[in-house]
Amino acid sequence: LTLEATNNDTWGASGTQQQEIAEATNDREQLQAVMAIIFKRLDDSGKKWRHVYKAMSLLEYLIKHGSERCVDYARDQLYKIRTLHDFQYIDETGKDEGINVREKSKKLVKLLNDTDAIRDERKKAREQRDRYKGFSSDDMGSGGGRFGGGGSFGGYDDDSAPARREDARHGGFRDEPSPPARGAGAGGASGASRGASAGG
Repeated sequence: LTLEATNNDTWGASGTQQQEIAEATNDREQLQAVMAIIFKRLDDSGKKWRHVYKAMSLLEYLIKHGSERCVDYARDQLYKIRTLHDFQYIDETGKDEGINVREKSKKLVKLLNDTDAIRDERKKAREQRDRYKGFSSDDMGSGGGRFGGGGSFGGYDDDSAPARREDARHGGFRDEPSPPARGAGAGGASGASRGASAGG
């Protein structure tokens, strides 16, 4: 499905295709397979510029709608996305098709460097999904929902989910900031530094 969504056809991936791929990213093996295809597509050039453009478009969708791990994978490949700022391709009619890739690359790099913007986009995507589906993530959690596992799309937005705890252990992206990053943790650190400077 990922290959189809990032092919060289003139039309883009359908919303249904993108949604199915986003749901698949909640499974570790499928996530790795999806990301491998996307990053391989980013290596294409010339007449295959649509592969590159569509791969970045899908990656942008997954950053907003997929599992939190999609953000980590994308950030790991930030250097590769940034190199596409210089993508060049002029078609046989003299049209600069490379500009599509260059502009998408710049937009994606800007998003990946802004954690607050990513959280905001993911929150909007969840709210839109809940409205569209006609139920909230709480309803899904209690009833199992279409995707099972409780929580939205298998629990990656649920604080108690194992995947969430694993992301925290590995320092990966989280939809919610880690509690130690603010409040008592921050105060404790500044208090300790004040104490050290006073003692010195």
